[in-house]
Formats: sequence, structure tokens, C-alpha cells
Amino acid sequence: MASWSVAGIDAGTSAIKGVVVNEDGHDVRRLDCPIAQGTNPGEQFTADDMAAAIESVAETLWPFDALAIAGPVSSHLLVDEQGNALTATMTWGDHRARDFATDGWTATSVVARTRWWSAHEPEAFAAARWVMLPRDYAVLKLTGHVSTDGTSWPDLVQHGALSERVPDEVRALLPPVEDPAAVVSQYRGVPVVAGCMDALAAVLGVGPTPVGTGISVSGTSESAGVVAATETHRSTVRGTLQVPEGWWHAGPTQAGGRALTWAADLLERGDRTRFIQLVESAPRRPTGVLFLPYLDGERAPLWDPDAYASLIGMTGRDAPATIARAVFEGVAFAIRHVLDSAAPLDTPATRLVICGRLSTIDVWNQIKADVTGLETFVADESETGARGAAMLAATALTGLPLGDVRASLAPSYTRVNPDAANVGSYESLYGSYVTLWPAMRDQMRRRLSPDDPQPRDGTGQQ
Repeated sequence: MASWSVAGIDAGTSAIKGVVVNEDGHDVRRLDCPIAQGTNPGEQFTADDMAAAIESVAETLWPFDALAIAGPVSSHLLVDEQGNALTATMTWGDHRARDFATDGWTATSVVARTRWWSAHEPEAFAAARWVMLPRDYAVLKLTGHVSTDGTSWPDLVQHGALSERVPDEVRALLPPVEDPAAVVSQYRGVPVVAGCMDALAAVLGVGPTPVGTGISVSGTSESAGVVAATETHRSTVRGTLQVPEGWWHAGPTQAGGRALTWAADLLERGDRTRFIQLVESAPRRPTGVLFLPYLDGERAPLWDPDAYASLIGMTGRDAPATIARAVFEGVAFAIRHVLDSAAPLDTPATRLVICGRLSTIDVWNQIKADVTGLETFVADESETGARGAAMLAATALTGLPLGDVRASLAPSYTRVNPDAANVGSYESLYGSYVTLWPAMRDQMRRRLSPDDPQPRDGTGQQ
């Protein structure tokens, strides 16, 4: 095939990242466009703002020969027959539907949210033709086509088909489900493929991941998991995603960059750069202070929207730099907790790959290596989600297997070795970390008593 270039867009919760790569894997163009943040409770952005930002990025990246878009999951809105948004976007951090999370569905599942809309926004629910992810809504606005992909609904889709347990009222609202690399529409005459969830795009974007590879996708929240040869997964994961080497057994946490933003607001008046410098100024050893990063409840592996964050083990002698480093350690413990809970019993993680926008924070990468004790590789491409989406576009364009395209377009890596002097201490602290919330749960939930004038509403507010 003659020379070509493909575009990948990663629609995040705070920014749209786009890249155009050629057949040699070299960047042709790249772009980063922030999204205006929403004003409704629990709403980080509006679907129309995301759609507008994606269209702007696509226009700026043009020309290219194929396009794929990845986007967040556990974020939903109702859309009418004419393609207009009927509701605000309920994002992955919104737990308002918790009371409808029965029959094994979670508070952020589309099933619970559909029930919530039926009860709280009956007019919108009655007028709805589709329930959409914001990424799929953006594709509708960009191309006029309605579709989604199976990877973006891991709790509903199994082996490319809807599970029998999906309620009829949800089944009737879902867009047609396509393979991530299937061509579904066109943009300016070039093919647009179905795309996939953002975490899977980031995993694809790091290149080949042999069985036993642990992968941590560092963004507003952290998604972590282990590649195994078989699909059978553990209940704490609640799903797997297929990659060329096997299956990525993974789960999303509720905090990653979210914890960084919170701590930067607390200690450095919102200046993230100064906060990272504060972490770097701390002694490069375990702090002994344990941070439970459950600022907005927790998803994997606890699946507890009522989990509370805590800082435990502080003294009056602890400097701000110690507390700052403890926040980074707490997120690293959360990542290890997911890796340990997600990995099939016969496939422990033997190496760790870190990718995503926050993988550029060297001190955090070293902490993650020390906490997990794993030889760690950091992708030199920070926007692996956009690159992974581009790989799907290249697969559709060339007809080559995804595994071959993934190898040819893979980024390079920087190696990070665990500090042997820290690994043992972190091992002991991690043992305490995983027991703390179960021990504290009942006491902390007393804060939700009727005497509390402002009980938690599921949107991260008190």
C-alpha cells in the first residue's frame, strides 16, 4: 500500500487529544484541546462541548486517510430521535443512581442510570431514542451515524454480543454494537471506525504486551490490569478486554490525577507543577503515612461508592512534602490493589507498563515501581490513547491484523527499576493499606446518618 496516515482521537474528561501518525509510526501532527467543564452537580463536561471539541480537533488534524475515536466509559446521556441531548452527562464519578444499583449492577452502570432517569427525569426518558456514551454522541454529531462498540460496555457485552441479563428497556436504547476496527461511517470522505473505550486505546497504544504484563493507564482516574492468556476473570474485576496477546483483566479506580488535583488545591493553591516539585523534595523513601485515595468512593476492586478517603499515621513533625508524597503513594497502593485483585491466580504480573498523560511524572513512576516491586517500563508517548485509536484506524485502512499494526506503530520506552531499599517497606505498608478500609467502613459510614445535614450525594460532594 502507498504511504498513508491515520488519525486517532482520545476524548478524555478534561481534554481531547489527537494525533496523526504515518505508516512508519512517526507523528505527522498532534493536538490537545481542553473541554469546558460542566456546571451541573456531578457533571464534568457537557456532551455538546465534547462533541464540539472533537470536531475542532478533527478539523485541525486534517488531512488523514482514516479516523478512530476513543472515549470514556461509565458516562452516559439520553439522546432523542433527532440526535439531540436530552440529559446532562452522568460521568464515571457520579453515583446518584446508587439506589437503583440492584441485581448485581453498579451505581455507574447504564442499567442503574436508566432506572434513575425513568424515576427522576421521566419526560426525558420517555422522549429518548438512544442512551449514549459521550464519544458516540460526538461521532453522531460529526458523521450523522449512530453506533457504539462492545469494549465500551464491558458490563453489558460478552463476546461481541449483549448479555442475556441486560434489561429490555436498556437493550432498546443501546446503539448498534460494532467491532472497534469496523468502518461505520465517513468524515470528509475517509473511513471512520467504531473506536473503543479510552483505557483499551491506551493499552493498545503502548504496543505489544506479553502475558504477565501489568498495565497502568494514568489519567484522571487510574485503570490497571494484567494481560492473561484466558478470559476467565475474578469477580473483583467484573470484566476483561481482548488484546492481541490475550485478555486484559482490568478495573478502574476512582482516583489518580483526581487525587493530584485535590492535593494540589490543598497544599499548593491548585498549582500542580509546584505540588509535583513538593513531592520531589521529600526524601525518596516510604513516608509511613497511608493515604486511602477514595475521594469520590471507589470502583475496582472495592466497588463501594461510600468509601471515604483518609490520611493515617501523620504526626505534627510531618512536613507538607511528606503528605504530598503520601498522596502519590496512596494512588500507587490503589493500583497494586487492582493488579493483585485483577490478575488470574495463574497469571501474576511480572512487569509493569505505565502509560497515559500522567506517566510524564517521573517521581510517581518510581513510586509505582517501588510499591509494586515490578520492573517498570514507561511509554515515551504520553498520549497512548490517541495512538491506540490511530492503530484501530490503521487496521481498518490496511486490512492488516491489529497485532501487526500495534507492533509497527509502538512507541519506545524508558525503563524504571524498583529501588530495592524501598520495596520491603512498601510491602509491609501495602499489607496495612488493604486492611484499613474494611476495618474503618462501619465507623466512617456513621457520617451518613440522618443527623448529617449534608450527606454524600454521589457526586463527590459533602
